[in-house]
Order: sequence, then structure tokens, then C-alpha cells
Amino acid sequence: MPINHELLAAARTAFRAVLGTDDLPKEKRPWERLALLTKSTGASEEYAFGEDLGGMEEWIDDRTATQLRVQKFTILNKDFQKAIRVHKNDIADDRLGMYASKLKNMKRAQAAHYWKLIIDLLLGGFAAGAKAYDGKAFFATTHAFGSNKGTGVLSATNFDTAMQKLYEMAEDAPDGEDAEPLDVVSDSQPILVCGPSNRATARKLLKIANLGSDGDNPNFEEADLIVTGRITGAKWFVLLDGLPIKPLLLQLRSETQPDWVTEPGKEKPTGMFGFDARYNAGYALPQLAYGSSAGE
Repeated sequence: MPINHELLAAARTAFRAVLGTDDLPKEKRPWERLALLTKSTGASEEYAFGEDLGGMEEWIDDRTATQLRVQKFTILNKDFQKAIRVHKNDIADDRLGMYASKLKNMKRAQAAHYWKLIIDLLLGGFAAGAKAYDGKAFFATTHAFGSNKGTGVLSATNFDTAMQKLYEMAEDAPDGEDAEPLDVVSDSQPILVCGPSNRATARKLLKIANLGSDGDNPNFEEADLIVTGRITGAKWFVLLDGLPIKPLLLQLRSETQPDWVTEPGKEKPTGMFGFDARYNAGYALPQLAYGSSAGE
């Protein structure tokens, strides 16, 4: 049977139906817990997050807006794509069902790429070029509102230090003014993020209620745990979930409807079916994250 536009259109409809079936877990995906999804309307977006975590103040005279040390920053959208090869004979012979697993994997690959971008931000957050809105590295000891950087390996003592630093985070107050504590930890859910090399230590730290001769575990269920193979070293992180704002950003510009990228036909036996999208990720609020380089 020759390939015609009707068959290609029918294949497009069938493939889109498979992609439209959401068989992924209904709970939040990991990146959704660490990054705020923002909608972009252009090639880039400009952000200035400094005043987003301030508290209430007494209204005595004219209404005022707190003037903070804010360095605006821009996140540029990038182009990404994913596609699969489809043989014209499979269209002609109505064997499209064999592509269902490939299509579902294509869909999962996009969510996995979001997660890759987020983990790459965390791993790179110690570098001088990984700037937060205040112009400092995202993980730094020199933030005006408090240090969110450590160097120790994952242990009960160093985890306690991380939590203490998050509790002690202050508002980014203007020069010459006293900074009030943010006190956001009690309203959030801490998450410990680490690689497989820290998995056993992390589980003992958070998942075991009684430590035998050491008594009750004071850190039992203190934080949720995410272990990811994308962290190959000893670095570890504690981030706060459950707040209207997140430590990181995932900026989504556009996503095309899945379609034929190239159509199979007389000139070529296979075609490409897929989609392209424009998005990127970036840093938001370092006050909501703590990272340890673990000596790396």
C-alpha cells in the first residue's frame, strides 16, 4: 500500500493519542518539588527575586516598598527536541502499536531532561559564575542573608548544620537595616538530595527511628529523601519544598504538538516523528537551599 497523506494523518492522530495518555505517577515529579515552573513569552525572561521573601511591616505613614539589594538576572530559552524513526511499511501495514513504548519513552525523556537541568544547576551552584540574584555564587558563605554553603561530607553533624543554616536565614534587608529571620523552614518540607554513594548514610540519617545504643534518632523523618544517579560524587543538598516560591526555576517558553519532522515516502523509507520545545532552568532563591561540596 502506498503512503499517502491520509495514512500519515491517521498515524499522527494515533501517535498523539499515545503521548496524550498520562501513565506517569500522579505525585509531584522530583523537579517540581525543587523548581518553580514559570511561563515565558519571549526569547528570555528577566527576574529580580530579592524582595519575594520579606515579612510584614507596620504601616505608619505612606505605604512603602522595601528597597533591597537586587541584581536582576536573565534566563535565556534554549531549543530542545526529541524524535523517533518510523518505517513507512509499519504505517502501510498498520503496525503502529509497536511504537507505543518508544513514544512513551520519548515523553518520559522530556521530564528526565527537566530533572537533568535542575541537578546540573545544583552541582554547578558552587562556581563563581553560577550567580544568584545578589551577584554571589548560588551556594556561598558570603550571602548577606546567611551562608548556604558547606564543605563537609554527609553526616548527622553536617546535616544538623545545614538545617541550622536554613533556620537562621534572614531577609535580604537594605544596608543599615536589621534583617529579620525568614523562619520559613517550619512552613516547608525539607528535602535531602544526594547521589548513590550517600544513599546508605542518608537512609540511616532520615529513615531509622531508633539508632540502638545511640537512642532515638533526632533526624528521623526530618526531611524527605531523593537519591539520584545524576549526582555521581559526594555532594549533597537540602532544599525547601512546600512554599509558593522554590529555590530554582524551570522556565517554559513553548512546546510543539508532536508531528512529522520528516515524512516517510517514496524518497526515503523512514520518517521522523517528534516534537521540539523551548525552555531552560535557572537559580531563584538561595535562602531556600543549602549545598555541601563535600570536599570535591
